[in-house]
Amino acid sequence: MLNFDFDIEDTARFYEVSVALVFDTSVVALKDIPLSLTLKTPDGMQSVSKSRFLLEKANNPDVKMQNGNVAELELLVFPRRKFRAPGTYTLTVYRRAEKADNYGFISLATKVQAVK
Repeated sequence: MLNFDFDIEDTARFYEVSVALVFDTSVVALKDIPLSLTLKTPDGMQSVSKSRFLLEKANNPDVKMQNGNVAELELLVFPRRKFRAPGTYTLTVYRRAEKADNYGFISLATKVQAVK
């Protein structure tokens, strides 16, 4: 489980919240990674999303190769989201898996960007 905090000041805009995984394709043997994501607002309310990273490049054109065997995959988890109050929000990413094999994972980050 990982927590990512981010601040929202402009509540008039819409935002996209995504997570990005960087991994070594020569090491990671998993086909996918199921995730549960919880978005907690400054007033304590929560929204939950379930999703999965599809890691096989042959089955997912969104896997972007970076350098050698290193790939990045971005997953949109809360599309076109409007935040009601300014403040600090927390995105909790929990990996739903029977096997805790993280070997070959390089980084996991959250991205929050304003959209039209």
